[in-house]
Amino acid sequence: QMSEFMHKLGDMTPNGAGMTAYLKILQGYDLSQFIWPIIYLCLFGFVMFVLSLLVFPKRGEMA
Repeated sequence: QMSEFMHKLGDMTPNGAGMTAYLKILQGYDLSQFIWPIIYLCLFGFVMFVLSLLVFPKRGEMA
């Protein structure tokens, strides 16, 4: 019973995308119904990994 805006906002967070994919898998939806939340989670994880490489110093380097 939530508005469409709140639904989209929730799907843009990693927790919301993961929960959406998980619930659709449990409910027996087709792969096409939950592939986008999974792709979003993979892309989000990749972006966070790249950002961590840029932000955190390498071992042995002085910050």
